[in-house]
Amino acid sequence: MYTKIDLDTIIIIGKEGCENCDKAKEFFRKNKKEFIYSNFKDLSQPLKQKITKTLKDKSIEPLYPFIIVGDFIFSGFNAEFWEKLVV
Repeated sequence: MYTKIDLDTIIIIGKEGCENCDKAKEFFRKNKKEFIYSNFKDLSQPLKQKITKTLKDKSIEPLYPFIIVGDFIFSGFNAEFWEKLVV
């Protein structure tokens, strides 16, 4: 069972050479969903720490890309999962 979430603001945080990061960007482009992309290494140190702490506090394995949608943070990219949310 999936909860519908507001996909108006999608933030993808990735790293260079990340195949799943490229797949995520392509998926959202293909589905005409605007997103903001940033490389993790380019983020400020406080923001990096906040993301790392959030993943740890929620017991989320840190896999690239990190996809932030509203109050939710997702780790890694699974097209089948996102296809259920993007209608």
